[in-house]
Amino acid sequence: MSGLFEEILSEKMNGKPDVWYIQMLQKLQDKGEITIDDFVNTGRIITIESFLEKTPTLSLTFECIDVIKYIGGYYIQRLKSGDYYLEIRSEDDTLIKLRVYCNKLDIIENELWKNFASKKFKTKKKK
Repeated sequence: MSGLFEEILSEKMNGKPDVWYIQMLQKLQDKGEITIDDFVNTGRIITIESFLEKTPTLSLTFECIDVIKYIGGYYIQRLKSGDYYLEIRSEDDTLIKLRVYCNKLDIIENELWKNFASKKFKTKKKK
């Protein structure tokens, strides 16, 4: 669960740490496993400016109006049209592993969880 530990440290070192968010992550760390619901609950809406300030090497589509950021460095873009956009690239940025446009956030979150996030954390299947 080192991803959670890193996320907790990163938030604590933030200029304005979110105490509620830190406590939620610490509870997940204590639990020892993450469900899709836990993952979805880590999503926080942030401005484009704030996102790019913290991750200047990443790029967003020109239609993006804000970003939903999750643990593990994952993020979904909210577009002017009201749709959501997810793009996962290879580490060297030469290959798109997954690209999803959809007007339903939960569908994109499920794809993100199923294909990537669930493999990064110790997970528990939803009953």
